Amino acid sequence: GIARVMELGRSMIGLGLEALAGGREKLALRILQEESAKDIFRVGLSLIDGLRKSFINSSVLNSLPIDTLKSLYERKKYAALFEHIENRWTPIVGSEAVEVMKGLFNRYPMVLQNWSQEGESVDKKRLHFASIFSLQRFRHLGARVSAIVGLVDFLSSAGYKFQAAGSGVISVEQGIITISARRLLGEQALFLPFSENEVKALMDINKADLENLVSAYLREVESFVSDRFNTWGLVTGVEDKPGAVNDLLHIISDILIGFIAAWHHGRDATCSLLATE
Repeated sequence: GIARVMELGRSMIGLGLEALAGGREKLALRILQEESAKDIFRVGLSLIDGLRKSFINSSVLNSLPIDTLKSLYERKKYAALFEHIENRWTPIVGSEAVEVMKGLFNRYPMVLQNWSQEGESVDKKRLHFASIFSLQRFRHLGARVSAIVGLVDFLSSAGYKFQAAGSGVISVEQGIITISARRLLGEQALFLPFSENEVKALMDINKADLENLVSAYLREVESFVSDRFNTWGLVTGVEDKPGAVNDLLHIISDILIGFIAAWHHGRDATCSLLATE
């Protein structure tokens, strides 16, 4: 409706003005006096489009259905684009990453927020989207989108193969837990299905040691993904490496919290989250 169009206009003008003025109030006022709102709007939208193109052109995503995504985006087929993201990408990268993608490729671009941002109170039980009216919000969106690429890079580097939905497909969550569980056993962090004996060894870890092992492993992951940021980090002009790394760690640590809970419930619950032979 007209309200959404007006919100998009205000957001892109705000983003474009901040990008042009760099926080200098006098320059911002001069730009408003000398440049048309349409041109300032285009500057803001060009930043969003640059991030979109950086995502769909990332070499890290070459093994995924990126060509269809690119084609639908370039032809501005927003309804088909949303359907494609929902149906094809959810089993590939998970539901939260898909919501970030939908915000990026929305006709009215938005950023998904799961925690308080810029003083806002956010209910974590529901999805919360915010308009991108500032460089801070744009950096936040860039970090969240980069984290999706980082997730793909993390899994691919461990030998995980991304697959479309179907019977017998190992989910992203199972992939992360299987890779991580191998490291908890002192092995390389590789995606290899667990045998019965390996599951038993995993369940025999001392309860007092498990959380310490997970914490140590997450520190290793942080170092690994930080070192590889130049491989998966997207070029936005205002890159937020700490934010992107933290968002990626947030995804992985949330999954491992679920693994710890399952481990405490016993073998069957743990096996349901692992890839097994």
